[in-house]
Amino acid sequence: SLDESRRKIYRRIYSMLTIRERRIYLMGGLNIQELFKIYFDILYDHPEFFYIRSSVSASYNSTSTYIDVEYIYDKAEIDRRQRIMDEEIEKIKKYVGKYNNEEYVVYKVSEYIAKKTSYAIDHKYNQNASAVLVNGIAQCSGYSQALKYVLDILGIECHIVLGDADGGDGSGYGAHAWNMVKVNGKYYHMDITFWDGYNGDSLLLNHKVYLFYPDDMIKSNHRWDSLYPKCTATDLYKAVTTGGIKGKSSGKVKDDKKTDVPKKAEPKDDKPKKLDAPKKEDKAPKFDVSKVTASDNFRTVVVNALKANTKEIVVDNYWGYNKATVDSDIRYAGIMCMKAFTWDVEVGSKIMVKITYKGR
Repeated sequence: SLDESRRKIYRRIYSMLTIRERRIYLMGGLNIQELFKIYFDILYDHPEFFYIRSSVSASYNSTSTYIDVEYIYDKAEIDRRQRIMDEEIEKIKKYVGKYNNEEYVVYKVSEYIAKKTSYAIDHKYNQNASAVLVNGIAQCSGYSQALKYVLDILGIECHIVLGDADGGDGSGYGAHAWNMVKVNGKYYHMDITFWDGYNGDSLLLNHKVYLFYPDDMIKSNHRWDSLYPKCTATDLYKAVTTGGIKGKSSGKVKDDKKTDVPKKAEPKDDKPKKLDAPKKEDKAPKFDVSKVTASDNFRTVVVNALKANTKEIVVDNYWGYNKATVDSDIRYAGIMCMKAFTWDVEVGSKIMVKITYKGR
């Protein structure tokens, strides 16, 4: 658990990520390794941040620290994926049906994910929850984040376990992610990646393996940190491998209409438009603010504007910037361009910058 100072950092970063901030300012003198650990804890605690790349950079001195967040998708793609994910949640609720006992819900959600998803190691964005729920293609991180994403919404405690595992292909242990769920007060391991892989392309999922495992069973080919809760119960593994997990209804859920079993996705090149790195400018740039898109870096936008002696920049605030962030980027851009100028800024749904060049 985090002490109060670290909880404050956690809450600060989390609140900035919810508004899709690209640069997050923090107090100075922070330990960068601790800061990165908190940042990645947030990403694994909150798979709803599926659009954030699992890489980050930071700059710091004695008085201030900031981290730069990298986004996988632009705003339009994030919104499109979120709509599809919301639709998938409704399908999953119907797939589970009227039953609400925790073990049945966990099993049916896991089954839905396994039947929908194909394992693909070379797909570009397969390490987040949307890779499963939108594309139906993922690696272990995608499987585990998707399960946590859905169970969080359904109110069942679920954690992502980061460790390593031996897939039995002769390559030995490698980095791996799976889940730990809390059902009826007890913890169990769930490795949907291994379950899906063990059954190959079959949608029947006849082999009931890596479901509700205790520590003693899964440790034969999985290794993880001792800080995770202990999993000692064997009741649900025995249930799933004998008579199966049975659904029980409280009678509160009226909609018991079943949803068709999802079809596995074929691995394909369904790669979303990424946020491209800024391209090098021509020696005599012609800057057109109307062509600025969400895939641009704001500081680069300002640099290009200054090079072209632009006096006014008005662009959509794709980045969710505040005035301090905008001022900082403008100041750095001025240093990069060796330009002398003053500026006025207004920030809202649009970023409006008026530039006055000194000596003109």
